[in-house]
Amino acid sequence: MDIADILFIASDPREFTGTMRFWRDVRPIALPVQWAREGLRKGKRVLALANGAGAGRARMAANAARGRVVCNIGFCGALDPALRVGDIVVPGVAPVTTSPFTAGGLICSDRVVATVEQKRALRAQGGTAVDMESAGLPGAYFVKSVSDLADESFDNDFNAALLPDGRFSVARLIGTALQKPFVRFPELVRLRQRTQIASEKLGEFIDTCEF
Repeated sequence: MDIADILFIASDPREFTGTMRFWRDVRPIALPVQWAREGLRKGKRVLALANGAGAGRARMAANAARGRVVCNIGFCGALDPALRVGDIVVPGVAPVTTSPFTAGGLICSDRVVATVEQKRALRAQGGTAVDMESAGLPGAYFVKSVSDLADESFDNDFNAALLPDGRFSVARLIGTALQKPFVRFPELVRLRQRTQIASEKLGEFIDTCEF
């Protein structure tokens, strides 16, 4: 198996949208994961793998390819009330960069953290942000971009829509959103807009990094 200079792992391809716009010669590659691309970043070969939400899915992605450096990127939920949408959180060892970021504890959850009360409990444990993949990638770099805030809860039940393969069922989300359409559909639209912002900010930050 060829060794890439950097192996980037996320849960969903949308988390790579902002990052890959800075790469050249991006193309699909056949690997035993849900989605894989390779390309050139600053003259170096990089791989981007998305394999669904959860630490186990991230671990499977890491076992599917090899990289001299492994970096887990993606969206996170804010636990620190000071964080805004698109803010970058880098726990542990940070890549070399001149761009600002927030250092702090990243807590990995096996479920979507959906309520303010749950976020406050994790904040009390020392968390700055929460994700669902980092526990599966010990020794990796972690670069996360905030997509939901510490002082808000989800009305949509994302955990009920989470499939065994780590993907979210759009049909289930729409089905349950129809029960409270004036609350849940606007929330889905708002979250989509926020993840687009988070992906763009993530890409801009990573482009400044040396790993």
